[in-house]
Amino acid sequence: MSDLKAISTINYNESRISLGQSVKRHLVAIIDIWLFGLIGILLIKNTKFNQRLGDIWAKTVVIDTTDKEQGIK
Repeated sequence: MSDLKAISTINYNESRISLGQSVKRHLVAIIDIWLFGLIGILLIKNTKFNQRLGDIWAKTVVIDTTDKEQGIK
């Protein structure tokens, strides 16, 4: 059994995301999961911060909050 991770979504300024950014992330979800998630997987594997299309459009990043020093590097 794997350990659960604490994650958080932040913007490029490393602060909380706005409502507009949250809406953008979720509006693009249908594209991310199209073709059984292939588009999302390809983007996550090939972007600097492992972002989905919605994250790129909304200028957000999902981080592991258990690593206090992580942030955007």
